[in-house]
Amino acid sequence: MSLKPTNSIFALFAGFFVLFSIPALAAPPKLEANDLAPLPSGELQPGTSLSFNLRYSGDPPTTLSLVVITPDGETVRVPAALPAGDPGEGVYVSWVYKPLNSGLYHYHFEAAAGDLGSVRYPEDSADDYTFDSVNLATKWIFFLVGAIISLLLLPFIVYSASRAFNKRSDAAGSARIGVFIGVLALYALFVYLFLPIYHLLGAGLGAVAVVGVLILLFSRK
Repeated sequence: MSLKPTNSIFALFAGFFVLFSIPALAAPPKLEANDLAPLPSGELQPGTSLSFNLRYSGDPPTTLSLVVITPDGETVRVPAALPAGDPGEGVYVSWVYKPLNSGLYHYHFEAAAGDLGSVRYPEDSADDYTFDSVNLATKWIFFLVGAIISLLLLPFIVYSASRAFNKRSDAAGSARIGVFIGVLALYALFVYLFLPIYHLLGAGLGAVAVVGVLILLFSRK
């Protein structure tokens, strides 16, 4: 009895199994957030190197790109080095980009894995990430102008208004109240301008300076 027909049928079924199992084993590209490394956002200084990190899974990628739209409308594609490890198990991918100009930047990520297609992160362009590259010198100029207004013009206005409503009021006390309001206004301006850059440490140091000025102001007879 010959086994050739049986062997041929077995080989045929094995061939179909391999043929149809290959697409099932293939994994399309997928990009996910890296919770340990938040993406850049908020206000940043021009010339600062920014690190972008995501998690990739799927078949080995052929392209991994950070796509940045500059304030001038120019599209910049930043490639990532092909990650080490098994992409099927998930690997971490990083990009580095340095904004050179001031203004609002938009960005997203793209990954492709050959014939398995490509993926965009985030999927909807309306959800693209942003960061604002700000000129620190310009902020300090605004702060100095605000300091002149807060420490000279505002106390004068408060003092003049106080004396106008009550000419018997204490002139020194009215002046102190005007400076007190001006110092608080200046600190509020400092927090508004610099908190995104200097964070809580800068706000804390500013608060210490304000307390010192107020102690000095009200300790004088």
